[in-house]
Amino acid sequence: MKWVEFPNPVIGEIFTFTHVEYPGFRIELSYPYYQIDVKIPGCCTIMKGYLIRGEAKIGMKVKAGFLTRKPTNTILDLYWKPVE
Repeated sequence: MKWVEFPNPVIGEIFTFTHVEYPGFRIELSYPYYQIDVKIPGCCTIMKGYLIRGEAKIGMKVKAGFLTRKPTNTILDLYWKPVE
C-alpha cells in the first residue's frame, strides 16, 4: 500500500447508495438524504459519504467537497455533489 495524491477536484462515481429517512442519534444532517459509497479511479478503497443534493443513481459522477465553515472534524465534513 502507498499514499497517492489525487487531483483537485476529486471525482468518482456512485458504487452503492442508501436512502436514509431518519438518521441515527447525533447525526447532524438534514434528512432524508442519500448515504453513498464512491468509487474513485486509481483508488482501491471505496469512500463513504453523503450526497448534498440531487437523487443518487448507480454510476452517477460526483465531486468531493469539504466543509470549511464550522467543520465538525468528523467524516461528516466530507460530502459529495453531482458533477454538472
